[in-house]
Amino acid sequence: MWRCLVPTRRSHGLPPIVVPPTVVDELDHLMTTEWSITSKLAVAAKELLSQLLSKGEVECIEPSGRFLRHAVRDQVAARSPIVITQDRNLASYFLSLDRDNESFRCGIEGFPERWILRGSEAFALEDRSNSNTNDGFTLLPPLAAASREPASSIPNRRARGTPDRVPSLLRRQATSTEIDNTLVDTTSIPKSGSMVWDSDGQTSHLIAELGRGGEGTVYMTTNGLACKVYRRDRIRRFVIDKLNLMVKRKVFHPAICWPRSLAHNDQGEVVGYFMPMAAGKELRRTVFIPPVMRASYPHWTRLHLAKLASKVVEAIDQLHGLDVLVGDINPANIIIQGENAVFLVDCDSYQVDRYPCPVGIPTFLAPELLKCDLPRTLRTNTHEYFALATLIFMILHPGKPPYSHKGGGDPSNNVRKGNFPYQRGDKGSHGVPDGPWRYMWSHLTDRMQKAFERVFRHLEPIPTSDWKRLLGKYQHALRNGHVSDDPFPKDFKRSSKRVSASITGERVEQRAPAKRTRRGGRRNGANRKR
Repeated sequence: MWRCLVPTRRSHGLPPIVVPPTVVDELDHLMTTEWSITSKLAVAAKELLSQLLSKGEVECIEPSGRFLRHAVRDQVAARSPIVITQDRNLASYFLSLDRDNESFRCGIEGFPERWILRGSEAFALEDRSNSNTNDGFTLLPPLAAASREPASSIPNRRARGTPDRVPSLLRRQATSTEIDNTLVDTTSIPKSGSMVWDSDGQTSHLIAELGRGGEGTVYMTTNGLACKVYRRDRIRRFVIDKLNLMVKRKVFHPAICWPRSLAHNDQGEVVGYFMPMAAGKELRRTVFIPPVMRASYPHWTRLHLAKLASKVVEAIDQLHGLDVLVGDINPANIIIQGENAVFLVDCDSYQVDRYPCPVGIPTFLAPELLKCDLPRTLRTNTHEYFALATLIFMILHPGKPPYSHKGGGDPSNNVRKGNFPYQRGDKGSHGVPDGPWRYMWSHLTDRMQKAFERVFRHLEPIPTSDWKRLLGKYQHALRNGHVSDDPFPKDFKRSSKRVSASITGERVEQRAPAKRTRRGGRRNGANRKR
């Protein structure tokens, strides 16, 4: 957030950013909390705030009262400010002072998201009728609909003679980057049985071929790792530079087959990289083909699918914590041994720093990426969240894309049109593909259905942390029989009592309600006292 605010203040000649002393007091309190992560974040925030104060970027002004709204009231009279707060009530108070006021909160990726006021009341937190609404605040147009509205159409609102207060740096569109695509002259490409060297000069042999793709071949080696050897025409300068950067990152996670070391031929030239071994089968060749899934995992229930989705989300969340985007999220790059054993492969294609992910499958690409030159496009977390939601949907609806519908076209056209055919509750679902998909949808919890609607109907991004929580609650509902655990249900969702009975095999009978006697007791047929 500060990376956005400080340059904006400088470029627009705005006065220093005001931080009320109560915020500093709150940081001091959080620094003493028993939660280590919160404490560390508070220490870092306090240190950053001290630096900004010393440089004159920020100033603390004592309000004329005890509360934050007193500070807001004082600044409104003096400067006509923008208020940035996570407090909905404070934002509501500020907006109620003047309808032309603007207030933001720190949203996903630290980018500002505008609060809105509905009527004279507090914010409409649950109103989903507006496709550009998310939990009581609105995303700026390019954030929620970058593919539908050009940046030039964003209204520039000015407040009482102040400079533009919604600068262009708030936009979160994919950006272009240049990479060194020079082909590196390579003397020889090792094959099965050849010797290769790692970055420390240790040797190993390529034992057997594990797989082959458009970029090269993956081999089993004598050092216990897998080795990806590139085709000659794929060894380019940016590939080597990117691999060097990734090796230095030192990512160790059981589900992430991250590059451990560069692989060299006998001339010392880089020909590939070493990575941990992945055991199992591709997600696209197992779970995403219902007959194969039934044969490969006959004991699997819907709970197994939810656990599998959670494991994938956990691994991707780990990468996001390291400022790495997968980019090419697709079932061919995920290897599974079971619901608790997941491996992410082809990590060399991930987006790391200024090196973009050069590939992608239309089904998993956000609409605004479909016309981009991917090898030169840096994606955002919003693009990643769209792909992740698509993957989760296709795990819970084995292999069926969310935009697949009757009369639909190829995957890219379906994504462009954004026709999400599934509806919640008693609303009719028109265009849902033939088969069990509508039944699977009906057996999701209301939370899961709302989440998918947010992403695929309203294009609202849901972070990995939120998916972790949603999938955890979904597993709880499955364990407690609130929804069917059948991976391929043959009927629509019934009441929770009947769902529990369908799982246990018990028979549920419809009974007429017992009649009350004049004395308040109950009598029912055969139990009536004579």
